Amino acid sequence: MSRIRNLITCHAIFRRRKYRAHGWRFIAHRYTVHRLVIKPARAGGLLPALALAQRATNGGLDCVVTSSLDSACGLRAAAHLAAALDNRLAHGLATCHWFTRDTGATPSIVDAELRLGHSTGLGFLPDIERLFSPIDE
Repeated sequence: MSRIRNLITCHAIFRRRKYRAHGWRFIAHRYTVHRLVIKPARAGGLLPALALAQRATNGGLDCVVTSSLDSACGLRAAAHLAAALDNRLAHGLATCHWFTRDTGATPSIVDAELRLGHSTGLGFLPDIERLFSPIDE
């Protein structure tokens, strides 16, 4: 199977619409699947997403970690998962600038790489002013 997969140069992306309409069995039998796109928030959190990535990797699939338009905290969490997979296939993790306001400090980007820092945990620092601001602002 891996020899056949390596001959194919086109990677198909299946949106939820196609998945809901046909299901994984149809897609797996009809197409050669190379990569699984994982959105940690949609997968139930970091641990379920990591377990899914490990199962997919053990089955020969590459895994791409991306976000679901998350806040700075959610993006940091997804970036940590991508770093743990260590395959350099993350995508869509630099979207914090899309929001006019965020929940805290956004990860920095240096030389087209998202930098997580060396602190323990996620390294997320909440914006204290936003934590205690009225909801209607």
